[in-house]
Amino acid sequence: MQVSNCWINHSRKNNILNSLKHDMIMDNVFRACPPGLFEGEDNLLILGNGFDLDLGFPTSYKHFFESSYWPFVRGSEDYGELGLFLLNNLRRRDLWFNLEDALAEYGLSRATPKPMKRDENWQKNDDERDFNRLVTGLGDYLRSLDFTSLDDKSTAAKVLGAFSQVPNPGKIYTFNYTNVEQYQRSLEITQIQPHYIHGDLESKNIILGVGDYVKNLPPATDFMYKTNRDGYRSTELFKDLASFKTIIIFGLSMSKIDYPYFEDFFHDIISGKYEGDQRKYVRIVTDDEDSRRQILRNLREMNDGMIKLRNYADFDIIRTKDNIDEIKVLSMLKTINPEWKIDTTSDDEI
Repeated sequence: MQVSNCWINHSRKNNILNSLKHDMIMDNVFRACPPGLFEGEDNLLILGNGFDLDLGFPTSYKHFFESSYWPFVRGSEDYGELGLFLLNNLRRRDLWFNLEDALAEYGLSRATPKPMKRDENWQKNDDERDFNRLVTGLGDYLRSLDFTSLDDKSTAAKVLGAFSQVPNPGKIYTFNYTNVEQYQRSLEITQIQPHYIHGDLESKNIILGVGDYVKNLPPATDFMYKTNRDGYRSTELFKDLASFKTIIIFGLSMSKIDYPYFEDFFHDIISGKYEGDQRKYVRIVTDDEDSRRQILRNLREMNDGMIKLRNYADFDIIRTKDNIDEIKVLSMLKTINPEWKIDTTSDDEI
């Protein structure tokens, strides 16, 4: 009987603690949520590779580079100048391990070709062959991964869940090739058809290459432009950035690679176009403090500072690592979906 009473008292204690914890969290959440943003049906969700990484999947270019699917192996003669350049240069890239930057650097270097034994057409054919092998290898690597087992406690899973449970959800755009519908099935949530900006694995059409921010690739390498690739799809992203009020950008670095898609949007914000009821709620979700600072550096460079962006929009960057921004995450979830239920019970309290 004593044991039973102890268990009951312990259970009551936990219920009280959880209730107090919930009240404190909710108080902070409502303080963090700006007034007038609890409509919950005007949401635009934009996904980058950081979203897949937060779900627990090894989908970065670095993972691909270190896999057996990487097509250029040191000691092999089965690649040309492009393959050799990537092999020698990728490891010196920044924390985003940027394959696209490396492709751009190589492409521009071909504007003044070095003297070589083979003629220019042979070189171009070798470059295209290496490039096509790169695209094929990336697709094969991603298709080899098991996407059915994801981290359902991750911030990415919570955002997708909150978004899908709104009665009239907005739109999802993804820069990833991976199957968002598979994630929704694994989480047993409402299926929302995403818009794939750079193709997808299911259709075996992935758009890898260089963005239009790179000016004047020479004819020998302009096949690497994404917009030149067969199957490049037009979307309504620019229009939707202008029309939606709540905009969540999850897992993009806001580097010169990403920024052309958002340039007009941010310039409209800092010009004061969205004021009053039209004021934008913008959250960029990233991994840790290093990536947060890198995003701020990128945005500061692209927008000539951050003062206007922070004053003309409800703007913030949220970190997911170690739940450092837990209150901000909960506030964002409630903004996406006012009916989102907050679970304040940890495993060791049950």
